[in-house]
Amino acid sequence: MNKIINPGFRWLVLVTMFVVTATSSFFLIAPAPLTGEILKTMPQLSVGQVLIMTMTIFNIFVVVGAICGGPFLDKFGVMKLYIAGLIFICIGALLTPFIGSSLGGMIFIRSLQGIGTGPIMVAVIPLAATYFPVKLRSILIVLQGLAVSLGVKIGLILIPRIFQTTQSWQTAMAWLAPISILGLIFSFIVALSSKQPEKEISKTITPFKEDIKTALSKPVTWVVIACLAMYTWFYQAFNDLIPTYLNAASPAGLGYDPGIAGSLMSTASWIMICGAFIGVLITEKFLKGNARPVVLAGFVLGAIFIYLINIPAMASNHMILGSCVCAIAFFSAFIQPQALGYIAKYYPKHITGTIGGLTAISSFGGIAGVTASSKAMQISGYQMSFNIMVGVAVIGALAALFLKPVKEA
Repeated sequence: MNKIINPGFRWLVLVTMFVVTATSSFFLIAPAPLTGEILKTMPQLSVGQVLIMTMTIFNIFVVVGAICGGPFLDKFGVMKLYIAGLIFICIGALLTPFIGSSLGGMIFIRSLQGIGTGPIMVAVIPLAATYFPVKLRSILIVLQGLAVSLGVKIGLILIPRIFQTTQSWQTAMAWLAPISILGLIFSFIVALSSKQPEKEISKTITPFKEDIKTALSKPVTWVVIACLAMYTWFYQAFNDLIPTYLNAASPAGLGYDPGIAGSLMSTASWIMICGAFIGVLITEKFLKGNARPVVLAGFVLGAIFIYLINIPAMASNHMILGSCVCAIAFFSAFIQPQALGYIAKYYPKHITGTIGGLTAISSFGGIAGVTASSKAMQISGYQMSFNIMVGVAVIGALAALFLKPVKEA
């Protein structure tokens, strides 16, 4: 079915995915720059409690929304879930001036927005499987990652400016609601188009339950989830540890100026996008779609460069240290697009939403990464935390060995 989709229509689908994902990411980060103002209206809460209320709750319900929304993606199609998700997010924003000043109200708002965001984040897998040829599916996943990054960066710049105009964080959050309109317009255009194939797929009788059982019985399904879990653990630990290690005073850390550390991490985030693109290019152009070597390389090289950072002689050289941080970002970016792309390329289209939703389980790897790093820091400082990251990458590499290549899509 992908062969008969007009290339111009694919561009419309791509733009829709990009806009909707960036919008949801914008709302993901929205309360973060307003933490200080939220504290002023909720003085009974600590900074940690505000972050749990606004960010942790949101992320928990993103996972819930992704897992529960997977079957709905398969049943109703991506565009309808895009529309529903954006409406949930928009309603949450509009409710902020009315119930956002209370702990329970804000938890409800962020839960609602998280549930709306969850299916959007995993919808790229059935979207790629439905609208794009096999060789382009992993690239689409990379582009979604770029959309997430841009949405977050734009949010961090724009939200404080909106607050300066409104002088109320609740009103500022409500003013964000119209941002959803553009994503809704694109989603409706695609959903109502006679060219979109999801209408035909929804009318086709498919052995959904049997195919789900078959997919879950395949070891490679759990290999993919294991690779994603180890990647998420490694990635979250990297983002948590490296900036604090750079900023912390010697001898615990390196004592860098916060501006230098922030600039290095910002550079690393863009290098990560480049790494993701190049990893997919290597897989599709030179390895005939076999993702295993690239995923394996991502874990192994990530482990090597984390290990190098843990050597004082290496870390003391600014150029070597910066190169190692960028190399970690570059090579670890090989992993996620390949793992998610594996599902989009080789699983039946009508179950990619459900299986894609299950990959959200890997998010708990990120929680484990931050927790393990914090505990290790209390015991022996950064050294043990970095050693744990190396160990996680090694486990990921071992799992990647079982990422069975598929010769025929």
